[in-house]
Amino acid sequence: KFKQRDKIQTVAIVGIGGAGKTTLARYYASQQKANVVWEINAETQESLRESFEKLAEALVKTEVDKKVLRGIQAIAEPTSHSEYLVKFVRERLRGVSSWILIYDNVEAFIDIQTYFPVSSKSWGQGKIILTTRDGNIANNQHVQWTLVLKELTPPQKLDLFTKIREKGNIDSPPSASAVTVEKFLDKIPSFPLDVSVAASYLKATKLPS
Repeated sequence: KFKQRDKIQTVAIVGIGGAGKTTLARYYASQQKANVVWEINAETQESLRESFEKLAEALVKTEVDKKVLRGIQAIAEPTSHSEYLVKFVRERLRGVSSWILIYDNVEAFIDIQTYFPVSSKSWGQGKIILTTRDGNIANNQHVQWTLVLKELTPPQKLDLFTKIREKGNIDSPPSASAVTVEKFLDKIPSFPLDVSVAASYLKATKLPS
């Protein structure tokens, strides 16, 4: 989906809790060669601001940058503080050739609007990944693509469960029959987080599966 150039591109990953949205976003970002890769906790306004504060600190390169940022951090009025903080981050990102921002756990787009890059002329060329449970975000004009993570199929559950149980296991406990494992997995929600927690617990406790 991220094939266009000279613009900001946004992909939203949609799914319920435990579907693997954050894991997928982090994995993709870790494989890229962008100059800046940053994850923003978008659950609350406070976490948004704190994430941007940390991003601003990471973008500081000179003594002048440090001085400017200290001045922004000293602003007590919340609206002005946010405006100057976003401006600081925007100007530094515009100065790098590529960046990736992950907005994790977005409830609604309006919640992140103040902190969201919309113009490549102002922010430079970058990629944005949103993770959200809100399928309506696909209708937002700033979201070019939406990927919906659905439930795992029974074969996918079994494959994930088996890989986690067997990875790095030298003294594996006796394995149950495939039918027993499948019956066990039928009782677990069909999402990666639930399957991986169950598999990891059995692996850690060395219980038969």
